Amino acid sequence: MFKSIFKTIFAIFIIVGCIFFVAYNETHYSKMGTVTQHGLISTFTDHRGNQYNFYTDEKIPANAFVKARFFTNNTIDNIYDDMLIGYELIGYVDKIEIDF
Repeated sequence: MFKSIFKTIFAIFIIVGCIFFVAYNETHYSKMGTVTQHGLISTFTDHRGNQYNFYTDEKIPANAFVKARFFTNNTIDNIYDDMLIGYELIGYVDKIEIDF
């Protein structure tokens, strides 16, 4: 009896976990680009020239190449209201020329 209840609870837990995983990945995405910093305001620029401003207490080196994580603000078709929620320093660049 307890085994069947445990199996049912475990199956429900797995299903709910999968639903939350899919929902999270639908509203979060990653981009690569450069970061420039002016005081506490930093600017992330992606390969298409879109710029996102964010605040940080951390000193970011000049022209740092980063992988940034974004939240869509639940507006999939409008990238201009997306929020940068985190970044990871990948390396440094002197000049970026990316063609697509």
